[in-house]
Amino acid sequence: MASPGGYIQAALEQAPNAEGGANAVSSNLFYLPGTSIDMNATPTMLDTLDELRGGFYASPNRGVAEYAPAGQLDSRCYPSIMGLLLSAACGGCVTTPGDGIIMDPDAVVVPAGAFRHVFSLRTSEIPQTFQMVYAPPAGGFWKSQGVGVDELAVKAAAGSWDQSSKLVGLVHKPLADPVLTPSYETPGPWRTGQCVLTWLSGSARTEDFDW
Repeated sequence: MASPGGYIQAALEQAPNAEGGANAVSSNLFYLPGTSIDMNATPTMLDTLDELRGGFYASPNRGVAEYAPAGQLDSRCYPSIMGLLLSAACGGCVTTPGDGIIMDPDAVVVPAGAFRHVFSLRTSEIPQTFQMVYAPPAGGFWKSQGVGVDELAVKAAAGSWDQSSKLVGLVHKPLADPVLTPSYETPGPWRTGQCVLTWLSGSARTEDFDW
């Protein structure tokens, strides 16, 4: 049974999945406690009214010329959400297990059991994408494939960090109930006091910065 309040399940794609695509997805599934999710097929109709056809009558209806799925995902900044979205926005990520020796960019030792993730822009022409299966509060079940992050904005709000992502995709379609059981990560969202803005030479504690 679907969660009464809705859910969002996401998985990274090995390569963008178009309609009928069978590229592998990550075995690690992300359940995102979003505050809002809105994807739309955004169809563009093929308008041929400007064609000269020997009269001024209406030309035949040509239907949809293309679909360009797009939407927005809003949430608080939970660790797994930010890992997924930064992977999709940047495309490159190098993960190193902490061992009590390696350090983060601020020269703080990363303990065993923790991980250091370094995100960078991937130079490949193939973007990092993910797919979503979700049940919005408004009802129904949907699947979006080949989803990429076009814009990622993070801001301080009411003591926590919130993110808003503009999404683009290749496929957006309704589903029958996939009968999923959501499972959420234990760590809570980032609080504003837990983030420090660091410059290349020195750092300073700042208040309510956005990026």
